[in-house]
Amino acid sequence: MRERWADQYCLIVVRQLRYALTPEVSRRLCQFCKGVIGLRYGIAPFLTRRNSLPPNPASSEVRTYFCSELVAAAYKSIEYLRRDLSSARYSPGMFSASYNLQLIENELGPEIELVFSPK
Repeated sequence: MRERWADQYCLIVVRQLRYALTPEVSRRLCQFCKGVIGLRYGIAPFLTRRNSLPPNPASSEVRTYFCSELVAAAYKSIEYLRRDLSSARYSPGMFSASYNLQLIENELGPEIELVFSPK
């Protein structure tokens, strides 16, 4: 809980994959995770890529991920999302139950609210 989400939000919503991962899919997902562990969170690169703005040459070349972009990239790494749409094009709302995101060979379960108690 290094990010201290409870200090920033009163709740977050999560959705789990409905079906268990095969050993091969689990291996590929672990490989993806090893490649992104330690990368920083960032919304500015997400907004730049999402709006197709030219990259800022003064910005750092260190790769960052926005939350929904990271989830989309992970799902792409295990072939649960189509590859022809950039991961940066996925916004958080696209993973909500109301959006009805279509995964390949899996689906997302119901929304689960994690409510943080006020301090």
